[in-house]
Amino acid sequence: NIEKGMDIFYLHSTQLTQLSCHCIYTFPIALRYNARFNPIKVNYDECFVLPMIKINEKDGGIFDGGREILENIVKTRMNLDLFENKDILTQMIEKSGGCIWDLFRLIKESAETALDFERGAISEDDYNFAYDGIKADYEAQIAENVEKGYKVEDYYAALVDCANDKTKQPKASDIMLDLRNNLSVLNYNGTDWSDVHPVIRDILTEKGHLGDDNNRPES
Repeated sequence: NIEKGMDIFYLHSTQLTQLSCHCIYTFPIALRYNARFNPIKVNYDECFVLPMIKINEKDGGIFDGGREILENIVKTRMNLDLFENKDILTQMIEKSGGCIWDLFRLIKESAETALDFERGAISEDDYNFAYDGIKADYEAQIAENVEKGYKVEDYYAALVDCANDKTKQPKASDIMLDLRNNLSVLNYNGTDWSDVHPVIRDILTEKGHLGDDNNRPES
C-alpha cells in the first residue's frame, strides 16, 4: 500500500534512522516507481532494488546462467532426486519467472500433494496441481479496483502492452505500479527492464489476449 509506505518511510523516517544499530528495511516495490520516492530516498543511506533472477533474455531467449543459479539454490536445500525427473524442476524454474518466492511455493505445494498421495518423489501431476493453484491466485488478483476506478480490462491492456513491448520498459503508470506490486510484472537487472510474469503470460494467452507465438520458450 503506497499510503502506508509513505507513512512509515517518509513521515516516520526520523524514528527509523535514529536507531543505534545497522538496519535493513524493505518497502513495497510500487513505492520505488512512485513520484514521491525521491523525498523518501534522501532520508536513508542507500537504496537498492533487488531484481528477479533473470532466466530469459529480453527477447525471450533462454538465459542458462540464471536457471543454473536457481537450480543450485534448490540443490542446496533439497535432494534433486526428490523430483521424479529433472524436467519438473526445469518447468518450475521457467514458470517462476526468476521469482524465488514462487519457485519455492511451487516446490512446497507440489511436495505436499506428493505426500498426500504417499509418493516418494514429486511427479508431473503434483507439479501441475501446484501450478494450477498459483495460476488461479494470479488470475484472481487481476480484478476491478473500485477505489481507483480501474476495470479488469485496464489491467489486462497494460499487461498485453508490457508483453508486446520489445524494449520491456513499461510506462510508470498507476496501473503498472499495481501490477509491479502484486508481481504480475517482474523487474530484471535492477531498473533495466521488466516483463510480465510467465504465469500471467499463460493467462493472457488462454484468454486470447496474446497469440501462441508470444509464449516464452521452455527448455
